[in-house]
Amino acid sequence: MKHETNIVEKTTVKSASLLDHICNLGLSKHTESYLSHKFGTTNELLWKVRHEAYLREHHPENSSYLEKPLWDAYVAFDRAGYIRHDIKPEDFILNRLRRLAKPEQYQAWNCAADLEDFCEINPEQGSSDQSDYAYGNQRYENFTPLTEKQREEIRQILKDVLPDELTYQIICFRYSLEDGKCHPTAETALRLNRKISKVRGLMKKAYFYIKDCDLFDVI
Repeated sequence: MKHETNIVEKTTVKSASLLDHICNLGLSKHTESYLSHKFGTTNELLWKVRHEAYLREHHPENSSYLEKPLWDAYVAFDRAGYIRHDIKPEDFILNRLRRLAKPEQYQAWNCAADLEDFCEINPEQGSSDQSDYAYGNQRYENFTPLTEKQREEIRQILKDVLPDELTYQIICFRYSLEDGKCHPTAETALRLNRKISKVRGLMKKAYFYIKDCDLFDVI
């Protein structure tokens, strides 16, 4: 069972640094106690809620069931202004393509190819696998989504550098430039009525064209 809610889109968000304790959110004592035991810090709890909000808006198939205390926190954080609704999958398109076209430089650029990367790629931690929720929340709050002009520039550059229309359609559909959602290779192949092996082959070739173009100078 997944809860439903009407969420008003907004582009400003409160900083995690303002959240000293969840007691200021108007939650019940039972909920506060449950959340305090389940999450080590308020930063961890806030990140969990923010990430879940993003999944529910853009990847509902990957969202999880929220127990009532966590659902109450989700609603309370949103009502208090701690959750953004302006970050979309296509905002990560450049970093996804960076990761694929220039993997050797991807880590050095401290890129985030999706929202969950915000707290995973901390240059101060090096290769540590431990999530830094405070750092993730900070990146979430400071993240600047792509403008429509930037998205159009990306489409135009891809159209100019890729060898044919089919390859262009594959990259756009696969990496969210067509409908704002990333699609698996198999779904991309089905959408374009091509074999999966054909789509994979064209994607692999596309990265070589993307690698040396000025696509990454858009932002």
